[in-house]
Amino acid sequence: MTLKNSVTIKVFLSKLLKFVIKLGLGNYSGLKFGLGLNLRLGLGLRVGLFLSFIFINSWVYASDLRFHPAQYGAKLKNPKLAFEIKEDGNLFIGARTYTFDRSEVTIIDNENLKITISEQLIWPDLILLLNSQGEILSEIANPDSQKMDFFETSLSTVGLSDIDKVCFNQEVKKSYRKTLCYLLHSSSEASLKLMDKDQPLKGVIDLQTDEKIKFTYFFKNWTVLFESLISPPQPNIYEVTSHDELLNITFFDALPGTKNFNTSKLKIPLEIARNDDLSVDGYRTFYKIQSPINAPFINVISVDNIMVTYPFILTSLPPSEDLRLTIESPVFSATYADEIPLKVNFKSSLNNEVKSLYSVKSVQNQFKEDVWLAKTILPYKINRPQIALINNSSKEKYYFDYPIYRSPSWFVTPRAGITASTGGVTASVEADIRFWPETLGFLKSHTRQRYGFIYQYLSQSSVSSGPSSGSVNISAFDFVYRFTPGVNQWDPSLGVTLGLVQYKYGESRFEGQFLGTSLFYTAPAPWLLSKSLEFLPLGKYPKWSEIQLGYYFLPTSSTVSGRIITGKATARIDLSNNYYWEAGWSFENSLIEKKSNNSQVSLTAGRILLGIGGRF
Repeated sequence: MTLKNSVTIKVFLSKLLKFVIKLGLGNYSGLKFGLGLNLRLGLGLRVGLFLSFIFINSWVYASDLRFHPAQYGAKLKNPKLAFEIKEDGNLFIGARTYTFDRSEVTIIDNENLKITISEQLIWPDLILLLNSQGEILSEIANPDSQKMDFFETSLSTVGLSDIDKVCFNQEVKKSYRKTLCYLLHSSSEASLKLMDKDQPLKGVIDLQTDEKIKFTYFFKNWTVLFESLISPPQPNIYEVTSHDELLNITFFDALPGTKNFNTSKLKIPLEIARNDDLSVDGYRTFYKIQSPINAPFINVISVDNIMVTYPFILTSLPPSEDLRLTIESPVFSATYADEIPLKVNFKSSLNNEVKSLYSVKSVQNQFKEDVWLAKTILPYKINRPQIALINNSSKEKYYFDYPIYRSPSWFVTPRAGITASTGGVTASVEADIRFWPETLGFLKSHTRQRYGFIYQYLSQSSVSSGPSSGSVNISAFDFVYRFTPGVNQWDPSLGVTLGLVQYKYGESRFEGQFLGTSLFYTAPAPWLLSKSLEFLPLGKYPKWSEIQLGYYFLPTSSTVSGRIITGKATARIDLSNNYYWEAGWSFENSLIEKKSNNSQVSLTAGRILLGIGGRF
């Protein structure tokens, strides 16, 4: 994805910001905030900001369409693992060399063991002393080392003559473990077992796609046992294109086993409730490498920096990069609508070579001039409308797809809560209804995926505070603006709202309506919060978070005065494509005064919230 005309846009935004500030400061009159801090926004600033929100267009992006690798029969074969026992006894396996030249266990004065081990072999967290029957004589956990580049320590032992074997264990994140043992009284010739099978001094073995790497290596007094608890990572091929005699291969989900690669971080849509170890916000780190056309392969790094090789096959030659199509802004990874127009471009040098562009599924998609009307029919799904390009000279067809998620527009969340307030501890119930249109029906290029509507209702049990006792009922309607376009619970965003809050308190009906605004930020849950919830059965599902601060300060009636300050922080975990679980915390500080008799009521409340929401 490339950013176009960034300098022009930055100049425009800079001038617009200066204009808005000048407009707002012209009516600046001081600050008034509810808890002793005074803040009052000038009318000019509010109007200027609102108008600028409407007329600022989105950033101008161009996004490359992908050549789908399945079209060219790109298919991975089973991974291969290369190995070789060197003449000096060092073991080469999967591009990783295990060396023994700096490693030894020696007896000093028949009382102490001096241990030196190359860090390339192991960095132990447990040392075991065993006799010839394999019984553990002593166990030292988390041994200290005095060197940084290799492990070195000394042990004072009792009954040193009984010790036959010294073993060193290492376990890393429970994903793999290694054991290195030194035999004090015997030695052996170099030999290797891979997957429990004896191997020659050099070769390559095929692994099954779900097979864990395991090997045992014997060399003189040393035994290296490696057991992996996970299979080698399998690269996910995203695209393959040709250039001269090489292939350009783009993949993710695995780290390249070569230094010559390019990286980029792009967003591709995922199924909402996908339970895996991938980033839940949809962003992936892509790796691009080159490989020969006649024998393509991908080297990837597995645990312990062991490299495996995935050969793969192609049924036809992939296209050149010169044939790639792009789409111009607005570029979205998700939509609320059942169709979305995409402006398609290709390089001007190809005008004479390209015969036509057409939509692959004419029933679902339309193509007119350079605008592709891609229809996404199924909600909660990743739709992949395709477009084809016909090369005039070769008569070949090249297919591109545009993955896009269709989100429902309605989000309904009932909640229950426990409220602690100045009147005591009570119960409360809430309803949160949100509607997010694709556009507002006018100025479509300026309003697409920026606006929404939120209605919230709160009913709190009877409390005792101020001159009256009674329940609290709050209803609020907000008009929402996102600073960056996007889909709710799919694209992160900072935004503001303009809203009306109706507040009712007690039997004597202290009530009032207040206009105000709030600031919110919605994004995937922070890493710390995400990790802290993984102990739950659904803790590894995608998680989303939202923070909102509101200040409603302008009464709609001249008979009352006051203000309402609100705050809320929520976290959501997807239960399925349609439903999600939500938990959070909120607070409010309210003050309402009747001007007729100068009576007033104030209430400060904090709540713990729990609810189940749905998308429709």
